[in-house]
Amino acid sequence: MSQLTVGVVGLGRMGSAMAGHLLDSGFDVRGYDVVPEARDRAAEGGIEPYPSAADLAAASDVVLTSLPNPDTVRESYLGENGIATGADDLVAIEASTIDPATTEEVALAAAERGVTLIDSPVSGGPEGAASGTLTIFVGGADDAVSSPPAKPVLDAISNKSFHVGQSGAGHTAKLLNNVMSMGNLMLAMEAVSLGTERGLDGERLLEALRNGGGSSNQFEKRMPRALNRNFDPGFPVSLARKDIGLALDTGEDTDHSMPVTAIIYQLYTKAISEGYGDEDAVAVAKLFESDELIEADGHVDESYGGY
Repeated sequence: MSQLTVGVVGLGRMGSAMAGHLLDSGFDVRGYDVVPEARDRAAEGGIEPYPSAADLAAASDVVLTSLPNPDTVRESYLGENGIATGADDLVAIEASTIDPATTEEVALAAAERGVTLIDSPVSGGPEGAASGTLTIFVGGADDAVSSPPAKPVLDAISNKSFHVGQSGAGHTAKLLNNVMSMGNLMLAMEAVSLGTERGLDGERLLEALRNGGGSSNQFEKRMPRALNRNFDPGFPVSLARKDIGLALDTGEDTDHSMPVTAIIYQLYTKAISEGYGDEDAVAVAKLFESDELIEADGHVDESYGGY
């Protein structure tokens, strides 16, 4: 059983789920969040709360951050009372979904203050975080990634880990993953809407398409939600749009055109303008409805665990 102390900064749905799994796996887990209620919830789950990211960093062997956007990541590492303020030869695992330019900026500045940053954005949702079955895309120096204190933590939170390059490479790969995922979903929902117009039975169409060459992870995961009219947020439309926008920004920074991604971004923007931003990403299906989606006669199994 590991005795490493892991400080988790960002105790939202993903951060708290990873923290809980690490605690169950034998790590000494402490936490910080700017939201007092998040700290209180973590304390109820056995995670000792700290008053600042700096205090948490000073008390940890390794820090894991799970935060909503690039600005929050930058502030959490480099701001007053940030991780780098309390660091002393610290390794940090950055598990948010942000742009690689921010990763590289923060990694360089943090290194000057004694922090080795590994970007390790995750795929798999809160369910995968809670069970330790996330897929992670890792960027950073080989020795930092492959040795303690980072490796035991990375191994604990994931069952698939891909070291794709140096600093920023992990976040680049994650953005590409989300562009493909959310693009596949948008196209699938547009295609299924034609099935609606043609009067196809939803369950039969699901079974047929999931066995054809056009199926995808997102079709498998979210088509049952569409059939059940279940738009409770797992991964909301607003976050899908945010990640696609970050990918477009990265393409622009690299002088690389992404015309298809730009169209997908516009459609997610349209979904938000229609009021679907806080609903699950499958709610983009509503953009293609004339009357309503194909519905199943009964509940369709939504247990597919992929992401």
